[in-house]
Amino acid sequence: MARKIHGEVFNEFKGILAIEIKSNEFSTLWRGIYLGPNGFFSIVDNEGRIVYHPDKKQIGSFVDKQLLSKLESNPLEAFIDTSGGEERMVVSLKSAYSGWNLMVSLPTADINEPLSSIRMSSIWVGGITLLIALLLSYRFGRNITKPIQILKKGMRQTEQGNWVKIPQLRTRNELDELIERYNLMVVSLSELMDTLYRTELSKKDAELEHQKAQLQSLQLQINPHFLYNTFENIICYAVIQQSEEITEIVDAIASMFRYSVQTDIEETAIVNELKHVLNYMMIMKHRIGREFELDVRIPPQFFLKKTVRLTL
Repeated sequence: MARKIHGEVFNEFKGILAIEIKSNEFSTLWRGIYLGPNGFFSIVDNEGRIVYHPDKKQIGSFVDKQLLSKLESNPLEAFIDTSGGEERMVVSLKSAYSGWNLMVSLPTADINEPLSSIRMSSIWVGGITLLIALLLSYRFGRNITKPIQILKKGMRQTEQGNWVKIPQLRTRNELDELIERYNLMVVSLSELMDTLYRTELSKKDAELEHQKAQLQSLQLQINPHFLYNTFENIICYAVIQQSEEITEIVDAIASMFRYSVQTDIEETAIVNELKHVLNYMMIMKHRIGREFELDVRIPPQFFLKKTVRLTL
């Protein structure tokens, strides 16, 4: 860099002040900055000549006119340059004193590479998280639906005349209580069938009619089609909604079983009959999918009166 030196009078020429700087010293200014394997700093004068470049072969050559015009029109801006045959992002800073441009050049591919890596990592993490969530939901659903499937198989065996008891789940919830009541029903039906067989052999007509009536009562209490449809609803609630409707349905069925298997009680209070009807309507509400209006007109003084079970 060189400048003329003037004396006290402006036109009096005194000499020239010249400053010489080794081009390698420029690299110390940005020694701690890493621009990647293909990025670099360079200095271009106001005529487009390369003053400094990491590749010494480029020093003294001129930059492309298109790049020079962008450097002149963008004193401190980032822009995309394709003059060298490769798409690169260029950031320039022009010196107000010398008119030279400090230029940083980076390939856009190197800039986008970390973004692509982050994008792929996000996709992998999201995929793995989704897979874990699906596995957990499948296992949770199986814990709910498997006991119900076992109960359905046992009921199909009962429908075919095979009095098979279902093992207890030992979970202490509504399903376990339902299985217990179902097993009591199976035992009652099995014992009743044996008694009925012995009664037919002994040809005791009066006792035979009585046992047939009890058997018919038990069979009417447990309608296989009604129970299958109800348990299909329970499975749908368990897998899809996982809501409190499961507790309502199972609790209502368990109460109906508990009330129905008490074959030794011939009479009961009307209020118990009404509760049995309300449990049935609770199940029908979930099966059909809409609310019912149940108009009960019983004078309060009749609530504790006795009636035959399952009349209502």
